[in-house]
Amino acid sequence: RYAAALLATGSLAGFLSGLLGIGGGIIVTPMLALSSGMAQHAVVGTSMVAMVGPAAVSLLTHHRLGNVHWPVGRMLVLGSATGAALGVKLAVQADEATMQRLFTVGMAALGLKTVIRP
Repeated sequence: RYAAALLATGSLAGFLSGLLGIGGGIIVTPMLALSSGMAQHAVVGTSMVAMVGPAAVSLLTHHRLGNVHWPVGRMLVLGSATGAALGVKLAVQADEATMQRLFTVGMAALGLKTVIRP
């Protein structure tokens, strides 16, 4: 049953990734945090793994269709890779309770932003 929930979550995340460019952090991370029993550090790492396939498929498809603006994309990769490296460095220094609080605050802020400005 848990495997079916994981497959459904992955499918939804992949679908939203392909359709809208979102999915991993919005779908997979909360599902794992609430139902897997994994430590928050493992939830974050596993969520990253979950999006490798959909990101690769979407990128290749959009590249073939001419939908990738490579100069902008390169700058985004540089910035996001740097940000990810800094974020991981901070995350590995944080304890489990701090990681859970950060996740909760992030999700609450996202929800509030959606309510205030849909």
